[in-house]
Amino acid sequence: MKWKAAGIGMMLTLMAAMPIVGAVDAPVDMKADSIEYDSKKGVLRANGHVVIVQGTAKVQGAHAVYNMKAKEGTVSGGVVMHQEGATLKANQVNIANETVFTATGNVDLTKENNRLTGPRLVYYTDKEFAVADGNARLVTADGTLTAPRIEASMPKEEAVATGGVQINSQTHNLTATSDKAFYYGEKTGQNKIVLKGNAQAVQNGNQLKGNELTILLDGNELQSRGGSHLVIKDTNDANS
Repeated sequence: MKWKAAGIGMMLTLMAAMPIVGAVDAPVDMKADSIEYDSKKGVLRANGHVVIVQGTAKVQGAHAVYNMKAKEGTVSGGVVMHQEGATLKANQVNIANETVFTATGNVDLTKENNRLTGPRLVYYTDKEFAVADGNARLVTADGTLTAPRIEASMPKEEAVATGGVQINSQTHNLTATSDKAFYYGEKTGQNKIVLKGNAQAVQNGNQLKGNELTILLDGNELQSRGGSHLVIKDTNDANS
């Protein structure tokens, strides 16, 4: 049986029918210009100014389709999702197993002072863990990290970047490149970046190369391991 509702402001309340933040035991409120629900197939369709709210989570978009039996669906058209301090924006978001969100097209994930962007991003809502592929960019209070792939734990302020890593920090007057990078933010108690493979860093005009470089962000200090090469350009800074 299909049930339809039309008209701006029409509200449909489905008791735990379309979880948008994992196994949240709360009713789901949806409104849209038009809503269609096939109870036999368990498929819900909404079009035009779609707004879905469950507890503290909120999803907005132009279109939404969700299969409640398969627990999967798609929200498309200027998607904006809010959950526990995190905001995810994209052209389209596919939902699988209630907790895995695959966002594509102008993806922008923000959590507190951290921002992760790219053409494609997979976000695990239960762990607040994200994987960005393509031209991924992570912006933190310490600077900007770009790479073809970035894996980030938003609550822990930890990230792993692989393939053509580039780092730019105006705060620490630093630029760096490497094959792989590990970022540990202030919440980890380390506040450092470890560069591995063809690592190179330039800070205050001084250049350091090595197989592995560690950048201590709190002390503006560079450490090197394996095949190191240091070029000092700022002699005043070196003697101070």
